[in-house]
Amino acid sequence: MSENSLKIYIDGDVSSKLSSDVKEKLEQFKKANPDAKVLVLGPTGEVGREVVSLLLATGAFSRVTIAARKKLDPEYISEGGGKDSSPSSESMRPVLEQVVPINYDDEKAVNDLFAGDGYDTVFCCLGTTRGISGKDGFYRVDHDYVMKAAEKAKAGGTRVFSLCSAANANSDSMFFYAKVKGQVETELKGMGLPKVSIFQPGFLECERDQGRIGEKLVSFALPLAKFFFPKSLAVSTRSVARAMVYDSLLKRPETPVVNSYSNSAIIDIANSFQKQV
Repeated sequence: MSENSLKIYIDGDVSSKLSSDVKEKLEQFKKANPDAKVLVLGPTGEVGREVVSLLLATGAFSRVTIAARKKLDPEYISEGGGKDSSPSSESMRPVLEQVVPINYDDEKAVNDLFAGDGYDTVFCCLGTTRGISGKDGFYRVDHDYVMKAAEKAKAGGTRVFSLCSAANANSDSMFFYAKVKGQVETELKGMGLPKVSIFQPGFLECERDQGRIGEKLVSFALPLAKFFFPKSLAVSTRSVARAMVYDSLLKRPETPVVNSYSNSAIIDIANSFQKQV
């Protein structure tokens, strides 16, 4: 496996685990939107890869397109369960397209990405850190790239723009990270997209490719904090993906709407996504 490859695990038994509510919404969505296409931006991140995995496992959309700078090799898509019981069997699995590489600073490349019939839904999981990209780089990725994608999505007729933001997003915050996240949310809300869904998770629990000292320190204290505040502080990346995909299955609104999901709401949706054992 090359250094620039992304490994996606597909739960082959996902259909047998879905709650009756999710199954119903999934079937209703597929019946009403048999040719719906979806675009995932930032599929190599912790949340993005979970979104891709779930989309491929459920088969909700006919075509899944990913825009990434890391290569996703088909042979590294691994089945995690009983393939025969899943809507992701070979005959029903949505077509996976790759857009590699994608340079968001290249206007032509971005235009080409959004060219054609357009996407019903765009999942935006773009994000970096100041530690990795610096202050300017963080703003460019978390603000400029996100807003550029939203503008292209709107022009292309996208009906749902789903953003993974942050719990502390606040355009008036004195903290740069929270301020930028808040600015993006504010600007998205004013764009007039048919539907904007904003997910505001707290600390993301996952196996990180690039561990940061601050996050490692938080992870040590998290179990005790979660004991007192079980739904307020943290959430798994898989839960965020479940909430985002669930939201994408809901009936399309007749007038523009903005939905915001707190960390607690994300957990509640994720818990109802599968059958309770």
